[in-house]
Amino acid sequence: MLPRIQRWFPSRAVSRQFWAGPPDVLRSVSAVKDAVISGASLNEDQRTQGHMIFRDGMNQVFKTLEVPLQVDLSQADTSLYADLSESGLRRRLDNLKAEVLLIEKYLAEGLTSTSNPGTAPAAVEPVPVAVEPTVVASVLDSEEGEEYLELDRLTRQLKKWYTVDSCTETPYQMMSTFELYPQWIPWCLSGRVLSTHPTKGVSSAAVGFGIKVPFLGTLGDDIVYRVELEPPTEPHGVARVYTVSDQSRYMDRLVYDWRFVPVSDSRTRVILNLEFKAAAAWCTPIWESLRRDVVNNISSAFIDRIVLLQASQGGDRSRPLSRPQLASVTSVLQGPMLRDQAVVVTETNGRTIRHANAAFARLAGRPLEGLPGKDIPDLLQDVATDRTVLRALGSAIRSRLPATVVLRNRNMAGDRFLNRLSLAPLDDDERNTGVVFWAVLKVVQGVEQRLELSELGALDEAWGPDYEHPQTISGRDMLTQSK
Repeated sequence: MLPRIQRWFPSRAVSRQFWAGPPDVLRSVSAVKDAVISGASLNEDQRTQGHMIFRDGMNQVFKTLEVPLQVDLSQADTSLYADLSESGLRRRLDNLKAEVLLIEKYLAEGLTSTSNPGTAPAAVEPVPVAVEPTVVASVLDSEEGEEYLELDRLTRQLKKWYTVDSCTETPYQMMSTFELYPQWIPWCLSGRVLSTHPTKGVSSAAVGFGIKVPFLGTLGDDIVYRVELEPPTEPHGVARVYTVSDQSRYMDRLVYDWRFVPVSDSRTRVILNLEFKAAAAWCTPIWESLRRDVVNNISSAFIDRIVLLQASQGGDRSRPLSRPQLASVTSVLQGPMLRDQAVVVTETNGRTIRHANAAFARLAGRPLEGLPGKDIPDLLQDVATDRTVLRALGSAIRSRLPATVVLRNRNMAGDRFLNRLSLAPLDDDERNTGVVFWAVLKVVQGVEQRLELSELGALDEAWGPDYEHPQTISGRDMLTQSK
């Protein structure tokens, strides 16, 4: 809606100065006024021209008398500009630019309507009633399904459910670990925890997204959510992750309500209640992209992620049936460690160096013999390293998951550079401590610090084109066979 025109009027002091003004100016204005008022003898063009002359004459009067004008804000619609902070004005400017772009696209591609909106009756929007979502029988009776509702021209609600072969703890852990969202959700660019409650866990989080929207291109935003977590009270109990955002650049309200309900001894019904309220009518195309890219495609990523988590945690009731076999420390020492790339093997904490090669020593600017026992953060990180990305990397290590991050590092010589670190768990056949980690580091250019989307085989290139992953024989095995 366009803001109303502000009304300008002179104060009493201005009025006294006006009527005491130059006679010739007053006479010309009075003549124009009489001509405009006696509009019965004038046609429409003459009346319009008269109004313009009268307006110009009044402007000339105030300019001649150097009269200050006052603004009547009592009738002005100032609600559109209630937030006059720099961030608020920039946010409104971004919205206006996007709206202009959308209108230009509609005009260029012939998508305009031929009807006259001014003659159509205004639609009466029903007031949505806030209802606590419940798990209805239809959701529990069917393996998967979807329900869609349009409450008004700006508000959409979607319920989607499907079944996974997992206990409720695994999907709950997935959705409550916000730092690892970029690892497995394709549209997610970042995730970080903003605040926590001493007993309730995460209370607020920010999730960055980027989705392709028709006519507008790729839109992104960093949305702050209030978070309510309800973990399962028993090994396979009901759980919930509820996030709500009341204000963002494109949405007045966005709710993700994830519920995890056990339907048998080893299966879980995943139920998503999604509510979207656009900030304006031009933002509604975002909903279609959200529904297509986020909701419809997240189920396959969700299931793939569950399998990976089950494997990393030692299995969930004998699932998955086929677990990927981890590479061993010995195979890394006999393969990637010998190549001309920075490779390091760490202890179970993912930080303390057990083995490093000469390329890693050059990268860190340290002597090779002094690296074992050192912590990688002490060698490469400084104040410019993104702590949010580091926390995400730590979450992946604690979950025994592979991860790829881009970090800003600094070596002993003071050289700063962007570094892509790909890390994966290893089977410790050297000391039998369980799972350790190995990492490959590579200097990159022009990339921001972030946790990247996890890809299977991210470290395959580290083995080299002629390495066929043979069944390596450790020194301990050789001694055993020689007896």
